[in-house]
Amino acid sequence: MDELRVDDIRKKRALSGILNVQAKLADLGRLSVEFERRSGDFQDLQGRASGNTTDRLRLGGQLNLNKFLPTSWNTSIPMRFNYNRSTSIPRIRPGSDIVLTSEQRKDESNVQSQSLFNISLRKRAAPKDSGLFARLFFDRISASMNLGKNNSESGAITRRRISETENLTGTFSYDLGKPLQRSVRIFKWFPLFKRIQKTELFYIPSNIRYTTRFTRSLNDQRSFSAAAGDTSDLTETGRETFSMNENYTVRLKPLRTLSADYKLDLSRDLLNGFAFSSLQFGRETNRSQNLTLKYTSRVFTWLNL
Repeated sequence: MDELRVDDIRKKRALSGILNVQAKLADLGRLSVEFERRSGDFQDLQGRASGNTTDRLRLGGQLNLNKFLPTSWNTSIPMRFNYNRSTSIPRIRPGSDIVLTSEQRKDESNVQSQSLFNISLRKRAAPKDSGLFARLFFDRISASMNLGKNNSESGAITRRRISETENLTGTFSYDLGKPLQRSVRIFKWFPLFKRIQKTELFYIPSNIRYTTRFTRSLNDQRSFSAAAGDTSDLTETGRETFSMNENYTVRLKPLRTLSADYKLDLSRDLLNGFAFSSLQFGRETNRSQNLTLKYTSRVFTWLNL
């Protein structure tokens, strides 16, 4: 008769829970917090346990900074942020039956985190009549900035891997899509034809647009041994890019029958030759220009050629 005897049965309690908190501060902003923890011995409906203790933390929120400014400014400045972090702590070393100690679990746990930050600015036209400078500048601009970070650490004690990435982007735009129309009748003195006398010269561009976008990216990869005192076989790679793109668009329509469109695109490398004190914004890597002229002959009031 075969006999199987089991002693020192491991009887441990398992825990699984989620904590979620949502808060809203009227029209000022909002905040959300969520924390989840599951023990490695916790079993699902199929009676399976992962063996890894996992923690997940999520933070998110938004703050409307324009609420601290006068409403007459008619601005929108939302600031958003998100943060996620997950940790997985093994009880047994992967690929073996070795039970890890509390110190070993820290060295062989898997950690991932992600953070996002965004802020933007937009100025809307005031409902009441505003000054000329405000209508030509402040009411026409918008800007934004985004920052994202991703970090991860994984692997056994013999070979740990760490990855860190960071991306920063920013945009700024100025759009004078509907400027003030100003014109003069340059042939008002002409004695013969009334049609020539009514010819108007528009001396303000009908459209001026400028946009710029910069991008900075960092990437760092490391691979090493987490054993105490082992500093051999360390590999590390890093990469950094920093660039900026500019777009200029100008549309002139001096006469109702004549128009000109000019576009200029620039690309710059800000890693080389960037010196803000001397107003040197990197090394130009690409330039593209385009000019389009259009003339429409008006023979009669009902016919254009």
